[in-house]
Amino acid sequence: YTFCVFVVPTGVYHGSHPVRALILDDFDRAAPRGTGHAKVGGNYAPVLRWSGAAKRDGYGITLHLDSAARRDIDEFSTSGFIGAKTAGDAVTLVVPDSRCVIDSVTSDSIQHVARSWGWAVERRAIPYHELPSFSEVFAAGTAAALVPIRSITRRRSGGDAGLPAGPRVSSTAEDDTVTYIPEGTDEAGPLCLRLLTHLQAIQLGKVPDEFGWRCEVTEGDLDVEGAELP
Repeated sequence: YTFCVFVVPTGVYHGSHPVRALILDDFDRAAPRGTGHAKVGGNYAPVLRWSGAAKRDGYGITLHLDSAARRDIDEFSTSGFIGAKTAGDAVTLVVPDSRCVIDSVTSDSIQHVARSWGWAVERRAIPYHELPSFSEVFAAGTAAALVPIRSITRRRSGGDAGLPAGPRVSSTAEDDTVTYIPEGTDEAGPLCLRLLTHLQAIQLGKVPDEFGWRCEVTEGDLDVEGAELP
């Protein structure tokens, strides 16, 4: 057989403006020992019903917790989770290490870029209650690129004490929301914008590729033994 790679130029899946995220507590993306780490259609199609309902409520993206304990962040329905913390000039990116999440090429690329700038990168469990400590959150994926997250909302269930009070947290009787980008601001945060701009510049050949990711494709590469080209 002949292995072919089709390259389709498209815009980013979620657009470039900040989006509101909703945590799904009534749908599990993947079983604890299932195929959540695999790039298969079964990890995407079933959630469309819930993500569609969330969109009608004003949420542009949905987020999953671990299905076993509903305690730790797994990933967004369409892309990986990256949280950013700042302390003065120091920046730390935190990425879930759950085996139920896809090993995202885009997330991995962002981590490489961050390390090259001297930023710290942590791969570990991210408890839900840690969300308010991030200065920025973004979703990373092939079609999504890097999406700035405006806020993350979780609807309360019976007996849930919710998140503790804090400068980023707003709570009602129905839900808790952690806000990273205020309403009315249509730009990504500075960390997300810098990372996305640099990653796209590498992809487009506008800056040197220090990681060896780009590969020039020439006319000679069209000669595939046994293949008939139109």
